[in-house]
Amino acid sequence: MGHMTELTSEAELLELLGTPTRRAATKVRRTLHERDREWLAASPFCLIATSAADGRCDVSPKGDPPGFARVLDDTTIAIPDRAGNKRFDGFRNIFSNPQVGLLFMVPGRDDTLRINGRARLIREAAFFDDMIVRGNRPRLALLVEVDEVFTHCAKAFLRAQLWDQQTWNPGILASVACITKDVQPDTEETLEELERHYGPSYRKLLYPASLSRGQSRRITRALATAAMPSRRPVRPSPSVVVPDTLTGAPPRAPDMTFSASWRRGDSRGRSPMTWIATFPMAYPAPVTRAAVACNSAVPGAPAHCASEVPKFAPRSPRPAADSNASQAAWAATSPSE
Repeated sequence: MGHMTELTSEAELLELLGTPTRRAATKVRRTLHERDREWLAASPFCLIATSAADGRCDVSPKGDPPGFARVLDDTTIAIPDRAGNKRFDGFRNIFSNPQVGLLFMVPGRDDTLRINGRARLIREAAFFDDMIVRGNRPRLALLVEVDEVFTHCAKAFLRAQLWDQQTWNPGILASVACITKDVQPDTEETLEELERHYGPSYRKLLYPASLSRGQSRRITRALATAAMPSRRPVRPSPSVVVPDTLTGAPPRAPDMTFSASWRRGDSRGRSPMTWIATFPMAYPAPVTRAAVACNSAVPGAPAHCASEVPKFAPRSPRPAADSNASQAAWAATSPSE
C-alpha cells in the first residue's frame, strides 16, 4: 500500500483542515423545529447508524411513504420497522449501546436532515395504528429521543450528482441475483430461482399481511356466524367480504376489541348491507379495527353494532356473547383446516 501518514489527534486535524464557520458551529439544536417536522413529513428514506458496545458498527436503510418517521413531540420520533432479512444488526447494537445517528433524505434535495439521539425498541404503542401501510401494522418501532438535530450541506450530493438522472447507469452492475450467487456460491437457490425471487414479485414482499387470506376468511366467517342479524346462527353467504384492513396489534388485555365488516344481501335479493361488529377477544395474531365509516346506527341495535343506512329497515343484530365470539374467532384460525 505504500507509505501513509496517519493523523492521531484532533489538533492535527484542525491544523490541517481549519475550523468551522460560526454558522456551521452553532447550527446544532436540541429540539425539533417546525422546519424539521416539515422535512420529516416529506422524507421517505433514512439511514440509521448504530454501534455495539464492543465497537461493531452498522448502517441500515429504512424507507416507507413520506412521513413514515412519526414525530411524537419536540424531542421524540418513532420509525416503524418493516419486514426484512431478520438479521437485526442495528437493533442488536441498540441493546448494548442506545446511541444512534440518523440521516433523512428527500428525493431531489441535495441537503439532508441529521438527528443524533438515544434509541429504544418498542413492541407496542398506540401510535402503531398511525403507521399502517397497505394493511401492514408494524410489530416493532424504533423510538429515538433527540439529542442533536441539524441540517447537512449539499456539497456531497452535488459532487456525486446523485439526483441527476443523466448520471444513472444501474445496468453497469450485475443483477442482485448474480451478485448473490457469486459472493455466496453455497447458496441453495439456483441463479434462475434467485432471478425470479428478486424479480417483479419481490415488491409483493414489502408489506406482508399480518394474517393470511385463509385466516382472514375464517375469522370473518366465524364472527359473521356469531353476530349476523338473526334469531339463530346464520351461515355466512358467499358474498362475505374479507376486509383488506384485517391487520394490527395483538390485544394485550381482555377488554381490547376487534372489529370486522361483511356484506350480506337478504333472501329476497334486496340491497346488501355492510355490517360492522366489535367483539372483546383474546387473539394472539395481529388484528385491528376495520376502518369503515357508518352513516347511522341500525335502529334498535346495541352499541357494539352499526351499519350503513340500508334501503329497508333490518332487524336488530343479535348481540353475541363475548365468550362465544372469542372462541369462534380463536377456532377460526385453527391450522387444522
